[in-house]
Amino acid sequence: MRFACVCMSPGMEGARKFAAHQGVPTSLPRKWRQTTAGHVGRGAMEHAKDAASAFDLHPEQLAPYARRLVRQQRDSGHQVPGSSLELSAAWETVAFQAQGFVDRLTASDACSLLCAFGSASVLFEQREARSSLMAALYGLKTGTLRPQKVLNLWIALDRADVALHDDAAAFFQRELSIAAPLLVATAALPSDTYVEETQLAILRAGKNSGDWKRLHALLEASSCSAAELAPAYAALEAATLADGSAVRALSVNGLVAALRATVLALERTGEQPSDELVRRLCDRAAAQARWLDGWGASHAVLAAALHQALPGRVYDALRPTLLERCRLQPKLGSMTQSPPQSRSVIGRPRLAARAVREGSSATESYALEASTPDDELGFAEAGRVLQAVSLFDVHDAELRRDLSGWLLRPLPPSAFMRFAEHLASIGLNDRVDARLARIVRARARSKELVDAIGGEAAQALLLAYMQMGDNA
Repeated sequence: MRFACVCMSPGMEGARKFAAHQGVPTSLPRKWRQTTAGHVGRGAMEHAKDAASAFDLHPEQLAPYARRLVRQQRDSGHQVPGSSLELSAAWETVAFQAQGFVDRLTASDACSLLCAFGSASVLFEQREARSSLMAALYGLKTGTLRPQKVLNLWIALDRADVALHDDAAAFFQRELSIAAPLLVATAALPSDTYVEETQLAILRAGKNSGDWKRLHALLEASSCSAAELAPAYAALEAATLADGSAVRALSVNGLVAALRATVLALERTGEQPSDELVRRLCDRAAAQARWLDGWGASHAVLAAALHQALPGRVYDALRPTLLERCRLQPKLGSMTQSPPQSRSVIGRPRLAARAVREGSSATESYALEASTPDDELGFAEAGRVLQAVSLFDVHDAELRRDLSGWLLRPLPPSAFMRFAEHLASIGLNDRVDARLARIVRARARSKELVDAIGGEAAQALLLAYMQMGDNA
C-alpha cells in the first residue's frame, strides 16, 4: 500500500487534491510513504505542492523558491511519472507571480529569477515574464548588480538564444564593462598595472572553463575597448597553449565559449587567433560531438566554418548531432497569428471577386505582420547551421530539406533573403524543389522585399531560383 503525507495548510490545497485524485492517503507520517512502479511517487507529489504553494509566496520568497525548484528538477531528472507536467505547471506559476510582483522585486531577485528560468530551460518560452523582469533592470544605476550576477544573466540569455534588443544590449554593454575585473583573481597580486594583474590571474587559472566564458561574454557584449580586451585574450590564449591538457580539460560549454571567443578575437582585440589553438579546439569539438546539445553543436560547427576548418575534419563528426539534436525545421503551428480565413462565396460572383482581392491583401499583411524570427523556437539554431553549411560549401540534401522549411514561414525580408541565399549556395533550386523555388520567386518580385533589400539583390535571388528555360 502507498502512503503519503502532505502539509494541510491552505496553500497546499492543490497538492492535497492531487494526492486524493491519485488515491494516496494524506494523513500518515512521511517516513511511511512508499513509491511503487507505475504509481505517482515523491517527485510528482513535491512538484504538485510547488505549483500550488507558489501562489502563497511573498515577493522576497519567489527567487529562493525558484532556485529550490531548479534543484528539485535537477535531482528528479523527470524520471518520476507525472513530474514533467507538474514541473511545467510550477514554472508557469512562478512566471505568473514574477509578472505580478515585478514592481516589488529587488534587482537581485529579478536577476535570480531570470537565471533560474534559464537553468530550467524555460527562459525562451516565458516571453512575458522575461520581458517584464528585464525591463525592471534597465533603469538601474550602473554597478547596482554584482558583476557575477550580470555575467550569469547574460550567459543564461545567450544559452536560451534570446535576442537582445536595444535596451538589453545597452544594459549589458554598460554592466559587463564593470564586470571586466572578473578576469582578475580576488587575491592581491604583486603588480603595478591592470594588464599585469590580468595576465597573472589568467596564467594562474590554466584549465578553468570559466575564464573562457567570462572572456567570451566581454568580447561579445561589453563596451570594453580593444586595448582593454587584447591583453586578457593574449594571456588566456598563451596559458591554454602552454598546457597541453588545457583544451581537453575544458567543459563542453567552456569549449564552445573558447571557439566563439577565437572567432571574435580579431574583430574585438585586433589579435589574430593562434592557428594551433584553433586546430586544438576544432579537433576537441569533433571528439566531443556526441556530448554536445543542439545549441552547442550549432555554435561549434559555425565557429569551425568561420575558421575555415576542413569539412571532413569537423563537419562530418558533428553532422549526426546536428541532425539529431538541432531544431532545423520550423515547429508546426508556431506562428503567433492564424492565417486569414476565407468566406464561402459559392454562387456569389461579385462577392467571390471581392473575396479574392481582400484575401490577397490580408495574406500579404499577414506575411508582413506575423511573428518575428526571434519569437520562433529554433530559428537561431537553424540559422547558425545553415550559415555553417554554406561556408563549408557542403551540399547535404538531408540537411537542406530540413532547413528549407523556413522559407515557408512569414520571415521578414532580411531573414528571408539570408536563408534563401544560403540555401541556394548549397544546391536548392528549381530543379531540386520547384514548389519552393516558385515561392521564392514570388516573394522576390514582391514590393515589400524589393524595397527592403534593393532591386539588385532581389534580381540575384530571382536568378538563383530561376525556372528552367525561363529568363526571369
